[in-house]
Amino acid sequence: MCGISAILRSIRIRSRIRTRNQNINQNQNQNINQNQNQNINQNINQNENQNQNQNQNQNQNQNQNQNQNENQNQNQNQNQNQNQNQNQNQNQNQNENQNENINQNQNQNQNINQNINQNIQNIQNENQNINQNQNQNQNINQNQNQNENQNENQNENQNENQNENQNENEIQNENEIQNENQNQNINGNQNQNQNQNQNQNIIQNENQNIKKFLQSRGPDSFKSHQINFNQKSTLTFLASTLFIRKKVPQPLIDEQGNILIFNGEIFGTETGENINLEENDSMIFFQAITKDIEKNPLKPEILIEKIAYFHGPFSFIFYEKSQNKIWFGRDRIGRRSLLLKIEENSAIISSISDGSKSWIEIEPNFIYYIQISQEKDEYFADFYQHEYSQGFDEYFGKRSEIIPKEDPNELSEEQEKSENELIDKFIEYFKESIKKRVSNLKEPIAVLFSGGIDSMFVAAFASYFIEKEEPIYLVNVAFGEDNAPKPYNSVPDRKTALLGVKELRSFSPQTNWQFVSIDIPHSLLNKYKSHILSLISPLDSQMDFSIGAAIWFASNFDRFGSLEFPKIPKVVLVGIGADELLGGYSRHFQAYRRGSWLEIQKELEKDIQRIWIRNLSRDDRIISDSGKESRLPFLDENFIKFLNSIPLWKIVDFRKLPRGEGDKKILRIAAKKIGLKNASSLMKRAIQFGSRIAKLQGAKKGTEKVL
Repeated sequence: MCGISAILRSIRIRSRIRTRNQNINQNQNQNINQNQNQNINQNINQNENQNQNQNQNQNQNQNQNQNQNENQNQNQNQNQNQNQNQNQNQNQNQNENQNENINQNQNQNQNINQNINQNIQNIQNENQNINQNQNQNQNINQNQNQNENQNENQNENQNENQNENQNENEIQNENEIQNENQNQNINGNQNQNQNQNQNQNIIQNENQNIKKFLQSRGPDSFKSHQINFNQKSTLTFLASTLFIRKKVPQPLIDEQGNILIFNGEIFGTETGENINLEENDSMIFFQAITKDIEKNPLKPEILIEKIAYFHGPFSFIFYEKSQNKIWFGRDRIGRRSLLLKIEENSAIISSISDGSKSWIEIEPNFIYYIQISQEKDEYFADFYQHEYSQGFDEYFGKRSEIIPKEDPNELSEEQEKSENELIDKFIEYFKESIKKRVSNLKEPIAVLFSGGIDSMFVAAFASYFIEKEEPIYLVNVAFGEDNAPKPYNSVPDRKTALLGVKELRSFSPQTNWQFVSIDIPHSLLNKYKSHILSLISPLDSQMDFSIGAAIWFASNFDRFGSLEFPKIPKVVLVGIGADELLGGYSRHFQAYRRGSWLEIQKELEKDIQRIWIRNLSRDDRIISDSGKESRLPFLDENFIKFLNSIPLWKIVDFRKLPRGEGDKKILRIAAKKIGLKNASSLMKRAIQFGSRIAKLQGAKKGTEKVL
């Protein structure tokens, strides 16, 4: 058993899986889908009308714009002509003004010439006076020249100093600007680094959360492997392993770079070929799907054919390197959890969730793949799904005999003989299912044990294949208020469990039966409430929490149980599936009361086909969190095929038998035949009521969400 996750980071998600609506009420789903289709058609019509109107408006706007542009062009041309005329007039005025100015200048020049002549005479008279003063002025000029030279030198020195200071200031300013630019670049780089670090921290935190949950599922080994498409885009595989068969850590990687992470067990094949139960399941699966893969790359129908060959519970994620594809899926019944979370630039496929609401359950009977592609420097992911060519009914068989053909009070000797043979076959098929699930184990086993007929039948058949000195632990959980005086032995499931242990010890005295009581007060339930809610997610109803909590405490028997364990069991047998296959729910009785055997058959078909979303995925996450593996003998492929081949009234019959006899009729007859007389007449009681956890939670509807 493993916990598996594949994480895509920094890859654009272009297309997503179109999952079927996972609402439990199929009739509501059909109505919802019809309404959605009507709404879609209406929206399409509205969109078409809107598009037509938009196109008309666009055409009108385009025409208006064209007219406006033409008018604007005409106006522009007119304005240009007016401007040209104005410019010409201005030029003419300027020329006239220039001519007037020229005439004025000529008159002024004549006046100036007259003045010049007069000035010449004056100058000549003055020159005589100047010559007399020249001698005196020479001395003065020499002194002035000396002073001027000194001043010029001082001014030059000052100018040089000023220039030097200016140059220094300019250099300082340039340095300051460079420093500012450098600081801005540094700050920008720091901000980029901070953003990158924040993104890395978010990714690391998400990875740490997933890693923590995965490690609980597989405490014996944890490994990871990362593919770097570029510096940002990555694909990371995480796998934790619980070693039950041969010790083989995951992920598995071959020479071509193909990668597998596998959570499950292989108990047989479609052709009946024997599987070596000593071999590692993941290696068997890996070799099968990679056979001839270099010559023949995988296609959905090819992979479906390969994995449909195997019997057993499993989920897997497989990377086909040559095609850059990530394949993933579950067994037909959905006995192992597989979830998907898609965001804008990332996707996670995983056995577990982080408790957020954005996860969806992967539906069985489909194969899924992600095509990774590159465009320039960016990577993209496109999701695809492909339904099995054989549907659920076609594979497991559809019951043909539904309405009784004989009176149960008037059976002939031959009919009675045939019925006895049918019971013997029922016992043999179930015995074979148990054998595949408990043989070759190195540790003891545990049974989730209410003392009801389902868990009694499982425990009794397990004793056929367990060494006599090895214990079989019968695990029973009960809930009560804190400090209440001895509340637990009065809990309904505790009472039937104690009676059941007594009957099993009479049935097989040589077996080492060990009863493990788990008593959970209200305060302890509240302590682990948030953790249990994260495990059942994306389910969130009161009923799912009550069932999940009861199973979680029961599967953690080594932490909360009344006994110490020299060897802690790794395998837990669970009786889930008996009610769905054999008509054990009150709704099956109500269907008969409505007057139709066909109604009973419809209910049975719905129950087994939706058991993955209602029970199996949740229970796998709950039990595996304790580092243990659940095994479900009632949900063996061959056992289901056998049940679907026999008449409905041989399985359940309310014509003359009341509840407690007519429901699960074939199982009750078989239990009585092997010696479990008391258990054969016990009424069905749901674990949330039998363990009293529902009462502890208060009077709430099971469909209400947990607050």
